[in-house]
Amino acid sequence: MDDYMFRHYVGECRVVEETTSYLELLNYSDPSFNSCEEHLLTSDEFENFLRRRGAFEPVKLRDGVKLLSGIRLKNAKDKDTFAPRVISLPKEAYEKMVRLLRLPFRGIETSAVVGPFFWSSFDQEEEDGGHLRCGSQEERKAKDSRRLEIIHRKSDVRKKGKTRGWEILLSHSFSTNLTTGFVKGTSSSDVTSALQHVKSCCGQHAAATGHALLLPTIMLSLDLSPANDQKQRDARDWLRHLENAVSLRDEVEPHERYAPDGLLEIDGLSRDLVECHGHVMWKRPQAYRALVKEMEVAMGRFREGLLYNIMSQREARLNLEIAGEQRRIAHASKRDSTAMKTISLMGALFLPGTYLASVFSTSFFDFKPTSDLWIYFIVTIPLTAAIVGSWWWWDKRREEQFARDDADLEKNIDKMERDIMFHLRKRTMSKAHTWNSVSAQPRP
Repeated sequence: MDDYMFRHYVGECRVVEETTSYLELLNYSDPSFNSCEEHLLTSDEFENFLRRRGAFEPVKLRDGVKLLSGIRLKNAKDKDTFAPRVISLPKEAYEKMVRLLRLPFRGIETSAVVGPFFWSSFDQEEEDGGHLRCGSQEERKAKDSRRLEIIHRKSDVRKKGKTRGWEILLSHSFSTNLTTGFVKGTSSSDVTSALQHVKSCCGQHAAATGHALLLPTIMLSLDLSPANDQKQRDARDWLRHLENAVSLRDEVEPHERYAPDGLLEIDGLSRDLVECHGHVMWKRPQAYRALVKEMEVAMGRFREGLLYNIMSQREARLNLEIAGEQRRIAHASKRDSTAMKTISLMGALFLPGTYLASVFSTSFFDFKPTSDLWIYFIVTIPLTAAIVGSWWWWDKRREEQFARDDADLEKNIDKMERDIMFHLRKRTMSKAHTWNSVSAQPRP
């Protein structure tokens, strides 16, 4: 359903072409491989950036070096892209970007949102393909099992034909610790300085790159900077000045009074009061309190995702240890089996001769010094060869039967898994219906 609504909203959007750029910060266990790239992104290199190929292909690492964290962002800055149902890329390119970078589908639905807005959610797709964003096999390789999606934006505020709106769409992978995103913001917004802070922060503290809320936190800090408090102090001074002017106190200069001729100028007073009130309510505390609460929820989800990832890694390590122990047990059992086979073979070699010697030593046979000793060997050797050959043939036949049994067991396991998944899907579809399905008739 999300995929359908996403395609529907993208189809309704208007496209505004503009020059875009990209920012890529990657940190590795070996600091010599760390990279920080920011350049213009042309249309012919757009898909290469999304698929990380060509000039954007990951570097070849030495043994033991791994990617610790990273940020890959695409930046747009045209003012018209903040109008409702307007995107800055061709529709096919925008849809491909959202799918390959695993950005939230709901970002296109928030193009007309009012006020500061923050939204986060988990996105976990099953490997057996319930809801697949990626269509081709190459695109499906980019899938991760668990991601945190974030939408952080501010309403489109225009002043003198310019806008200070901005938008951030992020997707953080817990398995690779890589954050991908799409950022829009004009030169009059805080996006440019926020990206500079991100690069500086990642250069000094590489571990901070792996946090999904790094860029939203920087944007919130810039939005609630001390300059906002200074505006509140200026508004209070302005209000005190208005009170003094209305009360005709001596602290006010004559040219600043609203009753120079003894008549109170209501229009000027009302205009200044409205302007002062607008400065005070420019950034409502209630809106930012709600935004901070949503960011706290996102922090909880991020912590939950990290714990889930750590538990998965420990579980995988435990499974490897269990597999290693089972392998050692299997090798020990194999050595014991080899020893038992050796004992059986030795018994098969010496048992016929010993048996014949014990039979010939009974009172039924009278052996005297004679040259007929060869009769014992003539009987013992063929009998021993026949017994050893029979044992060898029986052992080989048993191994072949075991191999056939193992193959049948694997087939039965695969068939059992397919049957279980079929019955689960059948049971689910029998209870849940879409708008294209017809509900079953009620039983009488």
